[in-house]
Amino acid sequence: MSKHINTYHEEYVKATMPEDSPTLLNCPCCSGKASLFQFSEEPGGATSRVVMCAYSFGIGGQDDIVNEGCLLYMPPEDFYRATAKAAIKYWNDFATGLVNLRLRNEKKIAGKAQKD
Repeated sequence: MSKHINTYHEEYVKATMPEDSPTLLNCPCCSGKASLFQFSEEPGGATSRVVMCAYSFGIGGQDDIVNEGCLLYMPPEDFYRATAKAAIKYWNDFATGLVNLRLRNEKKIAGKAQKD
């Protein structure tokens, strides 16, 4: 008869920022604080690193605990990288790109409104 030992496994563990890494930019969606995490699906399994937004409270019409928080509180798979440096670079590049896109679009909207 085999014995099954139930052990709790924390999939996401807050990770230490590498000393020579750039500062994490705030979340490009909600301006919340960002943090680096190590992720593994099972004990002893492969790990990856991901930067996530810390804002986990309901926004607008969100009412289910599973769906509460910033969209980058649980970012898509693209954000998961093999190393901390790669995850930080991806987050910062994405954050810069999204903020710049939003600013360009806001300028277009403002210019259009002035013409109307």
